[in-house]
Amino acid sequence: MAAVLCLAWGHLFLLEDGLMRHRILMRLTAACALAVSFAPMIPTPVHADLTTVSMADLGLVTQAPVYVAMDRGYFAVEGLQVNLVPAKSTPEVVTLLTTGDADFGASAPDAALFNAMAGGVDIHMLGSGGVFLPGTTASGLVVRQDLIDEGAYRGPADFRRRRIAVSSVQSQFYAEQILAQAGLSASDVNFTTIGLPQMPAALQGHAVDAAWLVEPLISASVAGGLGQLEGTGYDAMPGGVSWLVLASPRASDDERATHFMRAYLQGLRDFYHAFWLKDADPGPVLDSLAVHGSVHDREILAKVAVHTVDPNAGIDVASLEQYQDYYVATSNQERPIDLVQHIDR
Repeated sequence: MAAVLCLAWGHLFLLEDGLMRHRILMRLTAACALAVSFAPMIPTPVHADLTTVSMADLGLVTQAPVYVAMDRGYFAVEGLQVNLVPAKSTPEVVTLLTTGDADFGASAPDAALFNAMAGGVDIHMLGSGGVFLPGTTASGLVVRQDLIDEGAYRGPADFRRRRIAVSSVQSQFYAEQILAQAGLSASDVNFTTIGLPQMPAALQGHAVDAAWLVEPLISASVAGGLGQLEGTGYDAMPGGVSWLVLASPRASDDERATHFMRAYLQGLRDFYHAFWLKDADPGPVLDSLAVHGSVHDREILAKVAVHTVDPNAGIDVASLEQYQDYYVATSNQERPIDLVQHIDR
């Protein structure tokens, strides 16, 4: 059954109607994942001697597939022992991969990543760990509650001359995509760069009018009456890749990357079934997040909106090129590169 369903992918791209193609893509993705999940499993023995690899870890919910693969023994079956290396930002993840202090990592499609590649660092993109699909509310623009209550904000057109907080070039890119839908550009608003942890306080103190936030900060801000989510990652970039699984130059040239991704895909599909198909218990995934992630309170994690994923970890090249075009145009990336050369197929 899985083979028959997945053969339909080739015919999908013959459709000229973009909306129809997107709808069919969503159905095929779910169907293929279901078919694979119900295929008979052949027990595989755990390797007696495990190869130790390291992974740069930001501790975010987007890392859930890695944590699940660790706790459920998927990496061990592939002969790997994964050690997590804490990181605080995407540039730090890129640095750890560049220096060889981490074999694998995961991050957003950030300018720091593309600049490293442009500088000759052969980091490979192994797959996606997050994709902006319908239903995602894991990131987006939170607008101050008082502006909404007073009628000062009724839609994106009301962002004109407003102060919008962003934490990175990438988050400003998303905000600008939403502004563009209302006929506005970056010159029509005042962007200010603030660290994510400081954004709720900035909203509360009226230092900013809106902020591009991620979970669990979105849920906390809404629950605290600070604001409402008024635009999501899907609104900004439908179908775009939001999270990438990466391999360092030394890890991408051997079989470790293949074994790593086999285990990662199992963890990714467990996450997909638990939170999107909802035919599996999300409890074990939440347990793994509470143990390994930066938020250890399981009750909080249970209320957090999770990101949408492609269960096959596909990479949409067009969306990566869209990021790159923006980074180059805003002088955050020195020159464009052939991104396809850095994608493992």
